[in-house]
Amino acid sequence: MGVNSGAKSVDGEIAKGNCSLGYQSTNKEDEGQVTLFVYNLPDKLHWKGLWTLFSHHGDVKDAFIPKKRSQSGHRFGFVRFANLVDALRALERFDGVKIC
Repeated sequence: MGVNSGAKSVDGEIAKGNCSLGYQSTNKEDEGQVTLFVYNLPDKLHWKGLWTLFSHHGDVKDAFIPKKRSQSGHRFGFVRFANLVDALRALERFDGVKIC
């Protein structure tokens, strides 16, 4: 996963490099939580590693890496933050970072 400069706002989402940030809440318990979509994850990264990596930059509520891959064959995952501020902070701090 690498994140590059140049955030773009499209239809309530922010896309930046290999991360995109969606604003979606499905119920009252999740209100205010924001999910970060991360792609091009290395094969050896486990969901616990994804959680740990992002938890240094905000209050992570959940991390998930599906078994399936994108159409281009890359791994992807989701990191849910307690609030938009934490998600944006993580997005900014991972600008240009490559996980090997």
